Amino acid sequence: DCGSNTTLIVEGTGNQSVVIWAHQGFTILSPAVLTVTGSRPLIILSFGDLDVEGIIDAAANGMQAGPGSNINCNRPGAGGTRGGGGGGFGSSGGRGGRSGPSGTAAGGNASGNPQIEPLRGGCPGTYAFSSLGGRGGGAIQLSAAGQLELGLLSLLDVAGSGGPGDNNRGGGGGGSGGALLFEGDQVVIDGGSLIFAGGGGGGGGGSGLNNVGDDGGTQSAPGNVAPGGSGNGNGGAGGDGATGGSQAENGEGVGVTGTGGGGGGGAGRVRITARSPCTQPSIDSAVASSGGLTGCPNL
Repeated sequence: DCGSNTTLIVEGTGNQSVVIWAHQGFTILSPAVLTVTGSRPLIILSFGDLDVEGIIDAAANGMQAGPGSNINCNRPGAGGTRGGGGGGFGSSGGRGGRSGPSGTAAGGNASGNPQIEPLRGGCPGTYAFSSLGGRGGGAIQLSAAGQLELGLLSLLDVAGSGGPGDNNRGGGGGGSGGALLFEGDQVVIDGGSLIFAGGGGGGGGGSGLNNVGDDGGTQSAPGNVAPGGSGNGNGGAGGDGATGGSQAENGEGVGVTGTGGGGGGGAGRVRITARSPCTQPSIDSAVASSGGLTGCPNL
């Protein structure tokens, strides 16, 4: 139930823009799914309460980047026969595994800030010869003049996607998780609510036509890491993606007859800002921060 609504595209500095979807009140009921795609971050603004009982999906999906991602990113080191570096955002991406004497490919540095200003999504990993690996998760802001609640059955997904596996080239680095910004007079996150903002796993390396490394995975449960893809033949395994409680893993290095695994993607960012006491569980799938809160457990 979205009520009367208005959609605005607001231009920011540096050619950055956001989509603002404004409502008198906003509710997503279970099992409804709101899938967000495109190049811009999305702000859902409610002049009353905002209640999410269903799913908001702004995750990267394979080679499709999340909305508002790949903005002001530090590009990881390029691949080749070595694995590509993982994308960094809330935390750094993992290094790509070496192939023989080639050395490792640097992971992307952590970027952005805890306030998530400006609103932006995650960053991609790299693949062979500077092309993109896994894509960064998107950016979503939920702002309510009244109460913002994420219900028992809600799921908000801004996870990064896994890097591609390969045989003649190193595995691609995983994309980083994106950003979620929650604002309200009161913010309530029920215990069953799921938040995915982890980095994607690095792709596995391989060797030869029939030994293709596996693609890296994506986060599928709170706190669980996205697995790196397995290496095949003489290829190295990709590194696991990061969460708020774990760093991205480096891709596995190999000898000259194989290709290295891609580094895992860094974690995304989550921020909660409220004026009144709030209730929420610990958020462990991203680098979390809070502002203006009273009566809340540490994030």
